[in-house]
Amino acid sequence: MTAWALAVVVLGLGAFAEALAPSSSHPFTIADFAVGAEFAIGAALLLPRAPRLALLSVAVAVTWFLGTLAGAGPGPLSDTGSLLLLAYRGALLQLLLSTPSGFLGRWQARFVAGAGWAAALLPVVAARPATALAALAVAVAIAHRAGRSLRSHREPVWAWVGSAMALSAVWGLAMTTAVGDTALLTLDDLAVAGAGIASLLLPRLWARPTAVLVVELGSSAHAGQPVAARLARVLSDPGLEIHYNVPGVGWVDEKGHASAPSDADARVVTRASAPVGGEVALVHGPGTTPDARLAEAAAAAVALVFDTARLEANLRRRAEEVRASRRRLLSTADAERRTLEGRLSVEVLSKLRSVGAVLGPQGKPEDFFSELRDAIAEVAALGRGLYPPALASRDFGGALKEMSDRCPVPAVLELHGDINATSEPTRAAAWFVCAEALANVARHSGASNVAVSAATGSTFFVIQVTDNGRGGAWMSGGLRGLADRVEALGGEFTLSSPDGGPTVVRAALPA
Repeated sequence: MTAWALAVVVLGLGAFAEALAPSSSHPFTIADFAVGAEFAIGAALLLPRAPRLALLSVAVAVTWFLGTLAGAGPGPLSDTGSLLLLAYRGALLQLLLSTPSGFLGRWQARFVAGAGWAAALLPVVAARPATALAALAVAVAIAHRAGRSLRSHREPVWAWVGSAMALSAVWGLAMTTAVGDTALLTLDDLAVAGAGIASLLLPRLWARPTAVLVVELGSSAHAGQPVAARLARVLSDPGLEIHYNVPGVGWVDEKGHASAPSDADARVVTRASAPVGGEVALVHGPGTTPDARLAEAAAAAVALVFDTARLEANLRRRAEEVRASRRRLLSTADAERRTLEGRLSVEVLSKLRSVGAVLGPQGKPEDFFSELRDAIAEVAALGRGLYPPALASRDFGGALKEMSDRCPVPAVLELHGDINATSEPTRAAAWFVCAEALANVARHSGASNVAVSAATGSTFFVIQVTDNGRGGAWMSGGLRGLADRVEALGGEFTLSSPDGGPTVVRAALPA
């Protein structure tokens, strides 16, 4: 039977029921029939893509029309109508709860839906308060779902909440005498019709299910949960599994373990291609028949999340490769400086010293020896500038003290912690930061004093040089090179130098 043929059959049942038990006026009869017809036609629209919702919609229409028979003359039809007078309420509440996926999901939703069915089949006196409470529970359940995972589509979700609240209010009024029968019937028709619009038409306006699912999968509220668990909550499919076909690797699960989706068993598999290669397969729980459109949107959302995660991983890997490359360049440059300093000491300075030793006993003029000593000092200073021997010394604090004492501007050094325990690359960076900062103080700052602070902790080694000069320094030349060196080691270099001072040069390096 086609969807529209089913709708015609249900409409025929409705016409038969309304003919046997017409309302007190023609407008009420037409309104009563229109409400049932809404669900019958809605079922025809939903059947191709959401069969579960379509069946629930048919159940609402059929029980609605059967309840109309309560107004027929005495006999079996009237008895059947009286028995099923409120049965439509259970089907309607389940329809509201399971829209748009068709599944109830957690046990709380299943309990509320079951309670709605059971309450609707009680004697009318008990069914009215019970179903009013069930409608209120439905509103609370949908509101809870709206607040947790459907933030980007509040309008459709809160329309469902409003429908359930309206049903709860109208069904609650039915227990009182505050509203006349005519008004009550009108309100009931309006409330049920509104619920039908919310549960049948609004899912068709759910034009961006992929966006909703991406928001859910990317939200921080459940960031620690696996993607499959988070998606299973949205799809109300607790048995959902997710598999990725990674190019060059093959099928893996979320943890990266080898796996493969099976098409041979009875489980439904929804597939989607990842935008930059690969494939995603959603293996639905046993016995689950998902909404095809929603499942395809879910697979597309997972593919987007999968690609995003892969791109982020590639970016992190490449960034780490760049940092490692910069560290290797620094290490190579320092090694070359160390080698050159050694060659100056061994090959040049040793020869100059030997010349001085040979010429000394021959009684050469004193000025010759003075020039020789100056040359030796200059070459030695050059070697220390290329790669200071103090960096390999066990007394790095003493080396910093010696540097501070040589500064033309009076300098005060403060040491905190065991700075000698830091690695040689860290000491090298700290040394050059301090040396460049003190040189700039002497040449450009016009300062009358400078403070040098070196402190180490469990995580960072911090070197800071502060002067009371005129300020106005900017990141260029040697300071830019120092920043590159510090950042290549994973540290942070900062310069603060407002006009009028003070100037603060600070480097925080991994300890």
